[in-house]
Amino acid sequence: MTAIQVLSAPNTLIALALLMGGGVLVGCVPLPRARSAAHTRGVNLLRTAFVVAAVATAYPEIFSIDQAPDLNELLGGQSADRLLLMSLLGALVIACALVTRLPPVIIVLTQGLLATAALFSAFTGWLGAGATTVWPGTSGALVIALLIYLSQSVGARRVDALRASYGGPRQVGLAPIIAASEMLVAAPTFWIYGYLLGLQVAI
Repeated sequence: MTAIQVLSAPNTLIALALLMGGGVLVGCVPLPRARSAAHTRGVNLLRTAFVVAAVATAYPEIFSIDQAPDLNELLGGQSADRLLLMSLLGALVIACALVTRLPPVIIVLTQGLLATAALFSAFTGWLGAGATTVWPGTSGALVIALLIYLSQSVGARRVDALRASYGGPRQVGLAPIIAASEMLVAAPTFWIYGYLLGLQVAI
């Protein structure tokens, strides 16, 4: 699939809508008078649900593939080794939500990459492609690292610009916009990582 085909695919558009809608919903969660670790973890878990749902919805186009089994069939015939790897990756996704001292963009990026890796592991397990890996290669890893840095930088600048433009009492209404921006700015990294993984099984 070409980049235009991937970006215009219905699954991709729905996944992006899920990320944006999830960010808006997260931004609408009332803040307690005194922020607590429990509140932060609860918000992170809510964000996690939308990140995982978006990655699952983007399948199989996230790997630049247009023909693949549905998720039920994909998950039904996995080997014990694949199930263990997927369980470990899934546990790491949840563990990220329990971290309270990292910027939301970094948490979303990490969770999205882990969810994409778990999905790719399931896909290659269904294919019987034992030689594949969730490591995108050294050059691919450098690209992903650069994207993570840019996503964090762009996200932080976007938040600062919004707060500077709409400060004061109106800033309260910015929370949904800021949260949605933090979700969407991470999306390109998921798709590029998925594309790099998909190259291993491209025909």
